[in-house]
Amino acid sequence: MADGGDIPSTRSESKVLRFGVIGQVRPGKSLEWLVPLFAENRTMGDLHIAGTFTNPAHQRRLSFLSGYGNFDNRFLTEADMLSAAADQDYLLALYDDWDARMEAATVHLAARVGKPVIVYDEGWPGRMMREFGCGIAVARNVRPGESFFKNLPRPGDDRYQALQTGIKRFRAAHGGAGSREAFLKKLFDE
Repeated sequence: MADGGDIPSTRSESKVLRFGVIGQVRPGKSLEWLVPLFAENRTMGDLHIAGTFTNPAHQRRLSFLSGYGNFDNRFLTEADMLSAAADQDYLLALYDDWDARMEAATVHLAARVGKPVIVYDEGWPGRMMREFGCGIAVARNVRPGESFFKNLPRPGDDRYQALQTGIKRFRAAHGGAGSREAFLKKLFDE
């Protein structure tokens, strides 16, 4: 993960929480149930999806996104992806039918922009949430609903600031400087 400070958000302050699913758009990212949940419960916050399809079959399967107003359907450069993520209050990595040991991209993206992440409480992502306090891990067997999203810590709250402190600890532990230090320690201590 690249070193550096938080990427500043370009959006104005809002009382409405913003949640983001950023990157490749495909089935399995819980969009099938997240989009209707947010569309039916506008007081929970806004769900933003930014990225593009890489497979026409995925686009057909998720055709309901074509009419979704918070879908930025385009290829994102690294700068675009960081900007889109920085404009959210939480990043979502609630990936169904996916190997929980492998989903690290969104956690690292969250660390790059200093935002908490919401993941399933399993595998590497769940362990990172417990170890660093950098987000919220939820059980896969009970999908989070309106009550969960409405009761999340909000920017400015002490609990939200604690999550941001956790994501900074995660970034420090997994960033370039920390990785180099760990590598050199192993190299020269053995």
